[in-house]
Amino acid sequence: MKICLFGISNVGKTTVGKLLAERLDIKFVDLDEEVKNRLKMSLEEFVNTENLRWRDQK
Repeated sequence: MKICLFGISNVGKTTVGKLLAERLDIKFVDLDEEVKNRLKMSLEEFVNTENLRWRDQK
């Protein structure tokens, strides 16, 4: 099962997502953290780059 929560900043998506994942016993993934870990930049920096495609992380 995959559930995607999206919306404007600071409305509680992460809080609700963590609670929902716990209740449904599924993995929670925070896109902001994934971008930081994989691309070594913030989501804001990523969005402001010219190339928005994910790079192959080998």
